[in-house]
Amino acid sequence: MRPVRLAVRLILSAGVGALALTACAPRPAPAPGVEDAGDPGQTPSDAPTAPPADTPLIPPPQAGATGRAPLVSILPLRPILDRRAQAYSFEAYAPDLAEFPAIEAFIQADIAASAEAFGEDAEGALATAGAGPAAFDPQPWAGSIQYNVTAAHGGLIGLTRATYGDTGGAHPNTSVSALVMDAATGQSRSVVELFAAGALPPTVVASVCADLAAQKRARVGEALLADAVMTCEEGEIALLEGAAQWTLAPSTEPGQFGGLLAFFPTYSVGPYVEGEYVTKVDQTQFRAALRPDLQPLFAGSVPIEPVREPEPMPE
Repeated sequence: MRPVRLAVRLILSAGVGALALTACAPRPAPAPGVEDAGDPGQTPSDAPTAPPADTPLIPPPQAGATGRAPLVSILPLRPILDRRAQAYSFEAYAPDLAEFPAIEAFIQADIAASAEAFGEDAEGALATAGAGPAAFDPQPWAGSIQYNVTAAHGGLIGLTRATYGDTGGAHPNTSVSALVMDAATGQSRSVVELFAAGALPPTVVASVCADLAAQKRARVGEALLADAVMTCEEGEIALLEGAAQWTLAPSTEPGQFGGLLAFFPTYSVGPYVEGEYVTKVDQTQFRAALRPDLQPLFAGSVPIEPVREPEPMPE
C-alpha cells in the first residue's frame, strides 16, 4: 500500500528529542491476524478527569517515533486492524491511548465502522463486476486508516485521521481530517470554541493563506485557487476557513500547545497532483483572542517545517 504524499518535519527542543517524519517513514508491520488491539470493555464513562493545565496530558514526544506522512505524530503507532478478504484488504494504525478510554473508544469505533463500510462496498463492487455482459475480473480493493496525536495538554488532544483507498479507479485516493478532542468525554470540539469570540480571528486564516500560497509556488510554480492567482482577500479567506481541517499543534515549549495546524485534503485547494497541504499558525498570532481559561495552555512556537518539494502522488 502506497504512503500518503505530503510530509512535515517536526523538530523538538533540546532535552525533549527530535522527530523527523517523511513520506518514506516506515510504518509498523501489522501482527499476523491482528483485528483489534484495543479493550472493547472501555467506555467513555471510564474516562479519567482532565488533569490541571500545567500537567502534560501525554508524556513528551519520543525520539525516533514513526508515522506515515503527512501527519505529525508525537506517539508511536501500533497496528489496530489487518483484515484480508477476497474483495479487499484493510489496515488501521493508531497510538496507544488506553489511559484515555474515551479517546481510545472513539478511535476503535471509527476504525471498526470504516472497515465494515469499506468491506461492504468492495464486496458489492466485486459482485457487480462479475455480472452482466460487461463482466470483468476486478482487482481487490485496498484501504487504510491512520490516526495520529499532534499535541495533547490540559484535557485537550489534537488528532489527525488519514485515509487511503485504492478502489480500482484511475488512481488511489488519500485524504486527511483533523480533530480537537476533549480527553475526558471523547467528544470533538470545533476550533472556534477555543476563542473568546467563538470565531477564528481573521489574522489566523490570513496567515494560513499566505503560507499556503508560498507552498503552492514552491511545489508547482504558481499559487492558484479556484483557477485564479491567490491574493488572500476576503473571498479566499472565507473559502480557506471552510476547507481547512484544524487541530492543535505541538510546541517548542514542552507541555504546551505551540499554535494551530490547518490541513487541506487532496482536491480541497487544488487538483489531485498537488496532493495535501499543511500549514501552521504560531500561538503568538492569536493567543490574546483565546478564551482566558485556555490561554495558559499555549506558549512557544510550532516546530514544524512543511516539506515543499514536489513529490509523486500514488498512481
